[in-house]
Amino acid sequence: MKCAICSKKTEHLELHHIIPKSRGGSDDASNLVKLCSVCHGRAHDVSFSNDRGGLIKEGVTRKKIKDEVAREWLDKNQALVQDKMMDLYSRNEDKHMLLLLLLEGGIFRPSYIKEWVECGKVSFKTSFTFS
Repeated sequence: MKCAICSKKTEHLELHHIIPKSRGGSDDASNLVKLCSVCHGRAHDVSFSNDRGGLIKEGVTRKKIKDEVAREWLDKNQALVQDKMMDLYSRNEDKHMLLLLLLEGGIFRPSYIKEWVECGKVSFKTSFTFS
């Protein structure tokens, strides 16, 4: 296996979150990159960059593309999403209301909605607070 940054071949690659979990990043493969220990250490330095503009910029771009694809999917599958929301409402009004709050707050992103509708479940971390 090769490091995604320096292309060094090693059997000891480490998984690095492009967008940190503490900032809403997921464990999804699109948010992970395999790095050697040297590059992994450098990746935590915000100034660390690569020929694509840096790991953080690359991760943010990947997330934007994922959400754009999900928005297009949502536009084509509005009825399916509405059916899923109505089903949730009939089964659990509290979860339905929580989901609406997360949607309104922009916390439940398009890619999460797509995953929830397609897979029946989704998990994510948020710093959403009620006041």
